[in-house]
Amino acid sequence: MSNSAFVRLQVRINVIALLVALPIAWWVGGEAVTVATLAGGLLGMGNFVVGAWLIQRVILGPAAQSKALFGVMLAGKFGVLVLLAFVAIYILELDAVGFALGLSTMVVALFVAGFLFSSSPEVEETESEI
Repeated sequence: MSNSAFVRLQVRINVIALLVALPIAWWVGGEAVTVATLAGGLLGMGNFVVGAWLIQRVILGPAAQSKALFGVMLAGKFGVLVLLAFVAIYILELDAVGFALGLSTMVVALFVAGFLFSSSPEVEETESEI
């Protein structure tokens, strides 16, 4: 599997995890928690996709020599994530628990995609060649 295949797999698993989390959020807290879970899940998925894009462009792309640029861009990406979380919770007054539940679907999807990616036959063939 290539890096882009891993990104596609992670996004699909993230959507599935979000679809599982939404009924739980509805059952726990109703509409307010469900909307916050959806917002957190979409923000988490967007954060991952932007991170994957940065890695492909800066680390693997033509600007591969500029590791400092990648560090600055990564710090900026996390800063924007924190700012958007602040705006969502304090200014838009979304439910913090639902928002955290939505963001946690990104972490679950990363672990599951990493497990599936590491157990794929293509990865085992590559490791045996080394």
